[in-house]
Amino acid sequence: MESNRERFFLAEKTFEKSGLKNITQILGHAPEAIPHSSKKFDLIFLDATKYEHPLYLKALLPRLKKGGMIITDNATSHKSELKEFFAKTKKLNPILLPLGHGLLVIHS
Repeated sequence: MESNRERFFLAEKTFEKSGLKNITQILGHAPEAIPHSSKKFDLIFLDATKYEHPLYLKALLPRLKKGGMIITDNATSHKSELKEFFAKTKKLNPILLPLGHGLLVIHS
């Protein structure tokens, strides 16, 4: 899901070149677009406005397939902006990986 049209189409081209199949892209802002979609997701990668992550979590958790994952980028470099998000994910047993600027992984 991407709200920026230019990045959306760049990602589409990248997915095509990669040969990956069964990728669903949605053009839109997650908190508004997800309630209008019936899609279920295996993998959700969040690299978006950090203060909105709690909204994303609320919208996306019901759409996450059993065994699916939510991965959040910049989990250590933006720790203060993600404070509320961390509090809401604590009960989901997240794993913080020290890769790059930090990846927070939630597995259902």
